Amino acid sequence: MSKNKIPVILITGYLGSGKTTLMQNLLKQEQRKIALIVNDMGSVNIDAALLNKNRDRIASVEMVELQNGCICCTLRDEFIAEIERISQLPDIEAVFVEASGISEPSNIAASFVVYTEDNPDTNVYLSSVVSVVDADRIVIEYNGMMHIADLIIGKPENWKIFQTVMIADASTFSMYEQNMRSLVVDKANICDVVIFNRYVNKADINELHRIIRSVNRRTEIYYEADNGMMIADDIEDPLPFKTNAPVVVIKDDDYAVWYSDIMNEAVKYHEKTVKFKAMIGSRPELPPNVFAVGRFIMTCCEADMEFCWFVAFYNRYHEVKGDIWALITAEITVQHHENENIDIPLLRITELYECAPPEIEIASF
Repeated sequence: MSKNKIPVILITGYLGSGKTTLMQNLLKQEQRKIALIVNDMGSVNIDAALLNKNRDRIASVEMVELQNGCICCTLRDEFIAEIERISQLPDIEAVFVEASGISEPSNIAASFVVYTEDNPDTNVYLSSVVSVVDADRIVIEYNGMMHIADLIIGKPENWKIFQTVMIADASTFSMYEQNMRSLVVDKANICDVVIFNRYVNKADINELHRIIRSVNRRTEIYYEADNGMMIADDIEDPLPFKTNAPVVVIKDDDYAVWYSDIMNEAVKYHEKTVKFKAMIGSRPELPPNVFAVGRFIMTCCEADMEFCWFVAFYNRYHEVKGDIWALITAEITVQHHENENIDIPLLRITELYECAPPEIEIASF
């Protein structure tokens, strides 16, 4: 492609999405000589003062008002004619096209591609298509082979996660859980809703239920039946410990279930006392008298383990050399993190006794 060809930038978006505002900001920053094609409702879509200020370097081409058609269909020929005319202007360095809010961007782009193929010597080319969206909610379809934690950590600070939905194929989910459990756990652990599609009516749901509930006791589970109806999962899952007891005692074999439950429904443990056996150790990022308390949990196999821990404060000085096993009694408080929309349990240790490790040190579901 010749470096002298003129780039055309197509700006699209629904009515009121902010296309004109974007265009105004672009023109304020542009140093090139710009041609402007506007196909929108208003008779003046770019601030007149801005156009006057840049009159010496902007060629404003207002094609038509909305009621007379759109450049994606009825005004396609006129749009191409304007493009062809602009391509012959000697001083233009770039073309901005503000499309109608009801136009089909793909049709506009297709028309442009056909034009350039029929006219290989044309002096213009479609550089990019920009879609402007004015939204208070953004839906992200996330790659199933990527870890959801990377998205949460890397998202903009002013974004708040409203809801996480996991969609799985009921006919193959068990196979994926057996062979790629770490990825399955990564998604299931944080989701608010699980939807199993391709679910054959009257099929056994116990295995699907067991897999999800082993890592997430909070999420809602639905099965999309072969007739398109959503069937809610209503299987009850009694916990192996009493959450309403004065002291919630966690047996060694129940740590993984308890950790999953408290991380998914932390609020129900707020201001409760818990007693359990875990490893306790200091960490460089934690201040004095604040420890990491937890156990390794096996999610798939011995090679796929994760240290699942809590931040725990101990109001007595306790020198911890390395990681030691201890029988811990602690009071729980819960802090809500607004942007991530998650509740984090924090522990305040009231009693701590060093002890022998559990018979099986690695916890599992």
